Amino acid sequence: MKTVRTLFLILSIITGSHAFSMGQSVILDYKKKAHALTKRGFYYSALPYLLSYLEVEDRIDKQTKQDIFRIVLKTGTLAFETMAVEDLLRKNSTPLKYVAAMKLIKMGQLTRAKRVLEGFPKNHRFSLEAYYSLGAILSYSNDKGATKALNTCIETSELLKEKTKSKKLKRYYTLVEEKCEIYKARNSYALDNFVMAEKEFDNIPKRSYLWPKTLLERAWTNYHLKDYNRTLGLLVTYKSPLLKSYYFPEGSYLEALSFYKLCLWEDALSVIESYHKLYHPKAVTLSKILKKNRNSKTYFYNLMRGEMSAKEKKNPFIRNLVTQIRKSIKYNVDHLDIVKAKRELKILKERKYKKVYQNELIEQINWRVESLNYFIKKEMFDFINQMNKFSRELLKLRLEIISKQKHLVYSNKSLVSDRGRGSSDNVNRKATEQFYDFFGEFWADELGSYSFGLKSNCKLVDKKSRE
Repeated sequence: MKTVRTLFLILSIITGSHAFSMGQSVILDYKKKAHALTKRGFYYSALPYLLSYLEVEDRIDKQTKQDIFRIVLKTGTLAFETMAVEDLLRKNSTPLKYVAAMKLIKMGQLTRAKRVLEGFPKNHRFSLEAYYSLGAILSYSNDKGATKALNTCIETSELLKEKTKSKKLKRYYTLVEEKCEIYKARNSYALDNFVMAEKEFDNIPKRSYLWPKTLLERAWTNYHLKDYNRTLGLLVTYKSPLLKSYYFPEGSYLEALSFYKLCLWEDALSVIESYHKLYHPKAVTLSKILKKNRNSKTYFYNLMRGEMSAKEKKNPFIRNLVTQIRKSIKYNVDHLDIVKAKRELKILKERKYKKVYQNELIEQINWRVESLNYFIKKEMFDFINQMNKFSRELLKLRLEIISKQKHLVYSNKSLVSDRGRGSSDNVNRKATEQFYDFFGEFWADELGSYSFGLKSNCKLVDKKSRE
């Protein structure tokens, strides 16, 4: 995208009236080219010309506003985020207002992003994403107004689904709607309304791409409700063959912590030992693989493609991370943009469009690949950081348990009973919940409904009286 904009910069430093009129002519030419390419459906090719025009022109006519809308809709916000926030807001364009908010969120200026998104028109095509983003910001700030924004997001999704016949669009609207439902639950959780949070997490269907990740959040919700058996049941769901690609180091920590709260210290120590013997060494190996390629602009993007079996051979966690990232909204949207841009480039070549158009598009594709590559790299290194973080937390927990065990020995006390298999008497079950006896099989309709039946072992007795 630099070629066209570099040409404009060269013209802008030339002095004299002839150069001024020449510059104006070039600017208008950008506008005409952007419109012509947009009209033919070459949205990615039109992008650099439209951006160059918008950099110097604040007054936008109706035709250009329509072009902006179509190009943002078809190519996303990423390219427009190269513009300054002030420039985006000055254009009096609703799509660019939305882009400005997205840029502010990435910059961490949430208060300002909130002001931009408040009052966003509810009947606009970007209102679904706008109210999802507003709800996410308000949830992050523990603002009670988050629920209203997120409900608007859900209502808008339902309206959009009714208006479209496209299955892909319906899936996308449903996915955003589910994200809004999750943020409602997160908002309730942040406000310590754990009962409501649990109900709201239940609104996410098991078939959703987002459902597996909510299990961990639901487990924490039940942990704060002191239902440690339900917490352990939700975490054991990840051991199902259907969810083998999902492993979160935080889950191991929460599992050990729940056993600790039930005073089942040997179980907690067993989880900690498994983590350091089975998982942590694999994370160390993964870290070495990733660090070798951390400066590559394409390695992580290319890692997302190809056969899963090859990824399994490199490192089991690579397969897990690839599966999870592939199901994220950002990856899907950005990857689709690259695919569509490459398709457009193929058409340009077949129809023998000018090399300048082709070169601009090649440059843009490379830029998008680098951007997505960075996102994937960040996700993978975040996982490594999580592994290291919870390795330290589990070590602290282990030391705490050892300290308590020593204290019992010195005080001539012991825990009340030994750990048994558990009983249904210790299961907190809602009236609407089915009861299944678990015999080692993970049935799809039972996933997410498990609970352990362990009795708390926390009552202390004198060793002599116990004997």
